[in-house]
Amino acid sequence: MELFENHYSFQTRDILYTTMSAFSLRHAAIAQNIANVDTPYYKRKDVLFENYLRAALYGGPDVRSQRTNDAHIPFSTEVIHIKPTIHAETDSRYRNDYNNVDIDREMAIMAKNQLSYNAIVGFASSLNQSLQSVLAAK
Repeated sequence: MELFENHYSFQTRDILYTTMSAFSLRHAAIAQNIANVDTPYYKRKDVLFENYLRAALYGGPDVRSQRTNDAHIPFSTEVIHIKPTIHAETDSRYRNDYNNVDIDREMAIMAKNQLSYNAIVGFASSLNQSLQSVLAAK
């Protein structure tokens, strides 16, 4: 297994699993928003993650590495420390009772989140199958 310890696929795997965790947390936040659609003074919650990931991948500290193609993900040790955070949107209101949950918006965000999660799971599964086929060939 020493052959693969410094291989890019382990960083890619970590990014994928962290992303799946963030999408799962976002799904729970959306479900909570939908459950509280009629609760006075409730403020919708969202998960902040994509900007953190983008900053770690493209705006993080320089690490000695070499990319052979600009399309490759740059190496950064900051990726493994990214933690999605739940944020309450307190600066808006949707109704007179100060609740800011729009059920149509929440359902659209949930559908987008589910599609994104499914895509990440599919890619992670493909990556694992590729790694298993390489290990089986040895």
